[in-house]
Amino acid sequence: MADDVLTVAALATPPGTGAIGIVRITGPESRAILRTIVPTLPADLPERRVHTGWARDPESGERIDQVVVFAFDPCSSSTGEQAAEIHGHGGPHVLDRLLGAALAAGASPAPPGEFTRRAFLSGRIDLLQAEAVALIVAAAGERAAAASALQLAGGLSREFAAARSPLITALAQVEASLDFPDDEVPPPDPASISNLLGEARERLGRLLETWEGARRIFQGVRIVLAGPPNAGKSSLFNRLLGRSRAIVDHEPGTTRDYLEARVERSGIGLTLVDTAGLRDRPGRIERAGMELSREAVRTADVILLVVDGSGITAGAMALLEEASPGARIVAAINKIDLDERMDGQSLSLLEPLPRFEVSALTGEGVDELGSHLLDHEASRVDLEGPVLTCMRHRDLVSRAVRDIDRAEQVVTDGLPAEILAVEIRSVLARIDELTGRETVPDVLDEIFASFCIGK
Repeated sequence: MADDVLTVAALATPPGTGAIGIVRITGPESRAILRTIVPTLPADLPERRVHTGWARDPESGERIDQVVVFAFDPCSSSTGEQAAEIHGHGGPHVLDRLLGAALAAGASPAPPGEFTRRAFLSGRIDLLQAEAVALIVAAAGERAAAASALQLAGGLSREFAAARSPLITALAQVEASLDFPDDEVPPPDPASISNLLGEARERLGRLLETWEGARRIFQGVRIVLAGPPNAGKSSLFNRLLGRSRAIVDHEPGTTRDYLEARVERSGIGLTLVDTAGLRDRPGRIERAGMELSREAVRTADVILLVVDGSGITAGAMALLEEASPGARIVAAINKIDLDERMDGQSLSLLEPLPRFEVSALTGEGVDELGSHLLDHEASRVDLEGPVLTCMRHRDLVSRAVRDIDRAEQVVTDGLPAEILAVEIRSVLARIDELTGRETVPDVLDEIFASFCIGK
């Protein structure tokens, strides 16, 4: 990077007390700042070698902490420029003083994502790999973290490169005929161009199919427990959660609001939502709680319809009509430890749904229900290969597929090569925006604004 680039510093470890805390510094003045803070460092300061010493306040000379430091040259740093790290004891006061010392010595505060942004701008990583850094930090479960690591290693980038290759070949054939119309360059073969476009479309189409399942893995699966009052939703909520989180009482209508809790099962992040019971003639406060229940149902990935032997109300069944088109509905017939059994009419209403008989009180059948929910979500996507991990990817790949369809139609209709070239370039532009070959600053600002400081 240019010498006029600011040298920035930030804490690279989260707030709070820990064994070790890290201050990261990157930019052309990193080594000078490091020597100012730890004046006993050797003059040559070999890179990637451990050095120790006392960090001092640059203004007062007062000792702050005994630290371990590292220096990196541009060729070996993650940001592609001079960089340094100060490892001190993990007390909040100590770390604040170490960061303050770096700022007093000439560094500027690093905005969110600045270290990763510089790694991208220096060519150390592409934009997909940069986004993977934030995905790893925010991963809702083990499977999401593993898929993020695959993206950081370049798995998704290689898949887009493989889709880009036949498009480049097709564009070269088309533009050769345009650049040398009077020479002995034959016109592009429609069959060859169609095959190349089809190869790219197949790869992008496979990636697009991973989105819905991957979204649930990365963002977590939202499971909303809904149903009539006193059916045992809160008890089943606690049982699935593995701890007592919701208030349980025999009096109907105990839950007036909805309650959320997160848990990880089999590497998948789950958000369980306990909602107010749905009765046909609710009171004023219950009516407000039921409206919140409806809001929760509209955002659910999975609706767990909890009923018991007393049957199911018309209001509870009507609620299912408000579910999003992609939501799954599973019925849990609770309280099988009691003698009461559901009537035939209620059973017929539940007939189309997967059904599990459970006892939230004893735990009978709950493991089978939980396994069904997890197994179904886990089977929706293969996270061993590249997947689309955010809405930006999904939108750009969708547009690229539509552009390929238009290009194939151009070939089918026998339209001029100039039009075909424009359509192919449009597809390439979508892919290049994904990887960061062509990206406007506003897009970068939006992407890196979601990062935490120090990344």
